[in-house]
Amino acid sequence: MVLHGAQALAIPLAKGQELHFYKEKKRNQQAQIYWTAYDWKADIWFEAILDKHSFEVIQTNDSNKSSTLSVLLKATPPAFWEDDLDYRFETHLQFDRSWGWGTSSTLVSLINSDFAISCCNTLENSSKMLLMKLAPMLSTVLKVPLIW
Repeated sequence: MVLHGAQALAIPLAKGQELHFYKEKKRNQQAQIYWTAYDWKADIWFEAILDKHSFEVIQTNDSNKSSTLSVLLKATPPAFWEDDLDYRFETHLQFDRSWGWGTSSTLVSLINSDFAISCCNTLENSSKMLLMKLAPMLSTVLKVPLIW
């Protein structure tokens, strides 16, 4: 994404990101989502465990990324999630994260593809949820009430 009036250069990439998911017999009483992200060297760079029903973060190594992941997963269709199973997701980058090639944008695209939903719906729903989550902080910083 480039803001109107800004100068930018677009370069098509041959490398990307893969998303794999597996359904497993649940390990705990509550069904959970296990998310592991591997970098291009096959090292883990992000991990999170989320409650499968509320999508609340149970454990993570990065609270900011896991909050974003929670918002994205809340935008998925409820029919996708089977009640008696855990879900394990793995992402595999084919490039160095420090290059800034859009790990989050490719993730949104992969989620939409695997969940068979529209990118626009995911972005719209996740944006609304993120704004609602940020509203109290923004209202305090801006010193004005935010009206929806």
